Amino acid sequence: MKKKVKNWESDEILIIGHRGYPVKYPENTIVSFLMALKSGADAVELDVYTSRDGIPIIAHDPVCKDIFGREVTITKSSSKRLIGTPLSMGQCLPTLRDLLNSIPKETLLNIEFKHLKATDKVYKVIKKASIFKEVLFSSFDIEALRRIKEIDKDSRIGLLLEDFSNLEELINTAIKLEAFSFNLPIDEINRIGKESFLDKLRRLKNKGFKVILWTVNDPSYLRILKGYINGIITDEVEIMVSKLRR
Repeated sequence: MKKKVKNWESDEILIIGHRGYPVKYPENTIVSFLMALKSGADAVELDVYTSRDGIPIIAHDPVCKDIFGREVTITKSSSKRLIGTPLSMGQCLPTLRDLLNSIPKETLLNIEFKHLKATDKVYKVIKKASIFKEVLFSSFDIEALRRIKEIDKDSRIGLLLEDFSNLEELINTAIKLEAFSFNLPIDEINRIGKESFLDKLRRLKNKGFKVILWTVNDPSYLRILKGYINGIITDEVEIMVSKLRR
């Protein structure tokens, strides 16, 4: 049976592969994204910098090490140098365009801007590929989110938070930016307690925001969170699929 195509407005809790499927494959590589989708993920989350020559490169850290331990700084290196960087399992650092050429066009993508300069270049690639509706842009950098909204007011954006310390202030910012979601750390449930955590999620939902949690790898949280969230970013794709799609 063909897998039902989801969208960001889905009534089901979306399962989003964190940098693909990193517990089994090298994170942020083509094989990791493909296997996350094959294993049942509804979407994949990825991190993007731009190379010295302005090409969107998928990587989480500003400095990457190849399989020989050699370091390469993404923003200071040419795309030609970067895409030849050998990683484990025969993988290399992929460009955003490489990924789009490798996955089904309807795939939902959560693209995290790792720096402000990535916004314009990423937008051009996404628009050229005609997959704008499939993309959720997110960042810890509010200026990056402001920029993507300036480029295209219809951009779907998610505010990434490290913790809840300035949540109230950011709600007002999110309203002004017409944000789609808050992408929040599950670990805050241990810091502030379950009731306070759920109360904050409820407040966000009542304000009209979607709630996506990262990085949810423990399935025991799912029962607690049902009704409060719209998506989970996870390393454990198959475990979450087995619990949410039974």
